[in-house]
Amino acid sequence: MEHVPQNFEARFRIIAETAADAIITIDQDSTIIFVNAAAERIFGYSITEMLGQPITMLMPEYLRHVHKEALWRYLETGQRHINWEGIELPGLHKSGRAICLEISFGEFVAGTRRLFTGIARDVTQRTHEQRLKSAYSAAVRVLAEYPSSHSVLRETLSAICRALEWKLGIFWHADTAADALRLAASWCEREEWSEFVRQSERFSFKKGIGLPGRVWATKQPVWILELSDDRSFPRLAFAKQHGLLSGAAFPVIARHEVIAVMEFFSTEIESPDQELLDTFMTIGYQMGQYLERTYAQEALRRSEVELHRLVESEVQARRQAEAANRMKDEFLAVLSHELRTPLTAVFGWVQMLQSRTIDPATREKALEVIERNIRLQAQLVDDLLNLSQIVTGKLQIRREIIDPFQLIKTTMETVIPSADAKQISLRLEKDVQLPAISADPARLQQIVWNLLSNAVKFTPKGGSIVVALRQLRTELQISVSDTGEGISPEFLPQVFNRFSQADASTTRRHGGLGLGLALVRQLIELHGGTVTVESAGLNKGSTFAVTLPLPGVPAKFPEAETPHVPIGGALEGVKVLLVEDEADTREMIAFGLQQFGASVAQASSAAEALHEFASAVPDILVSDIGMTGMDGYQLLERIQSQTPQPPPAVALTAYATLADKERALRSGFQAHLSKPIALSELVSVVAGLLKRAS
Repeated sequence: MEHVPQNFEARFRIIAETAADAIITIDQDSTIIFVNAAAERIFGYSITEMLGQPITMLMPEYLRHVHKEALWRYLETGQRHINWEGIELPGLHKSGRAICLEISFGEFVAGTRRLFTGIARDVTQRTHEQRLKSAYSAAVRVLAEYPSSHSVLRETLSAICRALEWKLGIFWHADTAADALRLAASWCEREEWSEFVRQSERFSFKKGIGLPGRVWATKQPVWILELSDDRSFPRLAFAKQHGLLSGAAFPVIARHEVIAVMEFFSTEIESPDQELLDTFMTIGYQMGQYLERTYAQEALRRSEVELHRLVESEVQARRQAEAANRMKDEFLAVLSHELRTPLTAVFGWVQMLQSRTIDPATREKALEVIERNIRLQAQLVDDLLNLSQIVTGKLQIRREIIDPFQLIKTTMETVIPSADAKQISLRLEKDVQLPAISADPARLQQIVWNLLSNAVKFTPKGGSIVVALRQLRTELQISVSDTGEGISPEFLPQVFNRFSQADASTTRRHGGLGLGLALVRQLIELHGGTVTVESAGLNKGSTFAVTLPLPGVPAKFPEAETPHVPIGGALEGVKVLLVEDEADTREMIAFGLQQFGASVAQASSAAEALHEFASAVPDILVSDIGMTGMDGYQLLERIQSQTPQPPPAVALTAYATLADKERALRSGFQAHLSKPIALSELVSVVAGLLKRAS
């Protein structure tokens, strides 16, 4: 120890020894050459332990280098790096505990030596009280300023950590349903500690488990002086990895129950502090009241939103019901119109044929009009029936490997007369090589016919229609483009809806029930394909595109069969038993069969048919299905029981679904024909059955 001049000690010793603040003098090498008794009490070292030692022993590690650099710079330049009067700096107690100091410095010269004296006041308690007040005030301020419970959690953690100089905080929400605490929010001072938070997210704590679980179980705050000494801290390895040494947690309480736990961590050894724990409990109760109130407000808002949604849903449902009723009414009006209009033409021409002498040309025209309108009626009924089968899931498709080009070419030929009548050009484009497809030929023809007939209907005189076939990788595309009326953007999304029509008014220019495109979509979807529509707007034409999946293996096209057309005398000498309860229909069919040479015995019921059968066994039975008393199935069963070799039987019925056809064939009928029938088809079927039977 260097010698201290006698006059120095005499002048200052009495004052220094009686002072409540630590007085320390160092030389220009930072060596302590004088300390008073108060320094012993504040720093924990004896005077002997401090004298002759560097002043840095009383500083935290991170300040020691700063002090050395600053003192050297001051001695060289006279430049001070901090204020020398009343500055707060941390000190280091012998135990390793940090001390809050308020320090003032002075310099004097003793001979040739430059000496520095510091007066240090221990303001740890004052600072601690300020930190407690700051933490409480910061938390209360956050609760008052932040209306959202989501943001308030992180802000409260931040406010408490900053006030207490702790490094990170975590908010654990009590999930009562799962009986576990789950991480709901967090805050950390630096990014390096966010990894500890991410690792904590993997944990959930039951009551009594881990730091949060102990708080939940006891409803009291818990302080861990050193995490490494705590055996029930499951995240110890992660805490060590990130330099976290101390931890504390407190409950958030509402209605006497813990609804959450807030925990905090420090990189310093923080001694348990009862005043801080009491402050934590106060914050916890206020936080609980805030969250309870906020949760109630949010629940009320959610209820209001849900109520609004239900009201809107009810309004929307009512609107949809009203729209459905309007659509139903419009559909029924359109249906009435579409049924009555052709019937008017039929009824009128029939009356004229009955009451007047008409020249042959007019007679031919009348018959042509009657046939065309009857076919239109049949098409309307078929569309309704098909749609009903699709909706109920009863419509099935019968797939075959077919040539799409030939099928579409044949279908186009059926609309050529209609297109020619309006001077519409009809063109077919295709790729050079087109693969076979797996589809129901009848249904695919129905799809294409619907698209083509629509195009012809809505394309004005002199327009054009282009049908294109393209292979798109694993799909075949069939597109129908026209230069017609187009579709408005408002109606475009409704094009494929049932009964939807752009114009359902009494002044509309085009007929139909609005079923064709709905059937197209449903039939395409049954094939596993899609249909889309594009239109630039009204009077700008439209394009419908159908895509169908291609089969995985190549296939050969079946050769087309030439349809059999019956000729006069095709049924010469054939004895037919015709059973039909509708007199007009029965007489028309009998007359038609007789024109081809058949001998027809007529029966208006199954009972009459059995009587006729007993009198003379026919070559073939043609029977209705739906009849009063005994239906066609029961009639055929009775006939089959009376003779070992019953004649071939044809079911002729208005029950026209696929299920009806399958039932008829299972019941013993060799053929099923749906009404209305083409007489030529009936003659062909009867002749074919008799040929096979012979």
